[in-house]
Amino acid sequence: MEGYKVRLAVMGDAAGGKRTMFRTYQWDGKWEFTDDDELAGVFQGAMITKYEDVDGQNVTVQVWCMPTTGIFDRTAGSEFAHWTLAILLVFDLTSKSSFERLDEWMSYFEKKVKINTPIILVGNKKDLVSERQVSFKEAEKFALDYNLKYYEVSSKEGSSVLDMFTSIIVMLKQKVDSEISDSSCDPK
Repeated sequence: MEGYKVRLAVMGDAAGGKRTMFRTYQWDGKWEFTDDDELAGVFQGAMITKYEDVDGQNVTVQVWCMPTTGIFDRTAGSEFAHWTLAILLVFDLTSKSSFERLDEWMSYFEKKVKINTPIILVGNKKDLVSERQVSFKEAEKFALDYNLKYYEVSSKEGSSVLDMFTSIIVMLKQKVDSEISDSSCDPK
């Protein structure tokens, strides 16, 4: 195989830090943060393509960051949720209501996402320790209840975001390798 293509969709409530996490990955943890509200207000979603090396193999990574103006504004995301290899469901560790709406997101995914698509739960803003409203234990229990992989990141501390994306890309490459191996052994 010449290379791999991995498509990820980043979804979640508004103000959960999706855009910052997306840009942190795009710029290898070196993105300059801004408080420019005008820039944040015009964010309508975006896609980046990066090229990674995983175990000596070229991996083309496409990350779609889905805009969300409200919990039920998911029409744009439903198309991406269907063809993506994985979904990063981002919530804000400093917002209990963001965490409480995760059940609604999971119901949405049950209807819109292919059955074998991994959903990765991402608690963002872990650097805001004094503002934290969701404990690691609560988030981990939610992830276990839904059989999700769970990461906590700080988009302002680029290394945790980069480590998370690297782990996810390696996991997806292994999944693709396994599916290729299984299909080549399947006598049809």
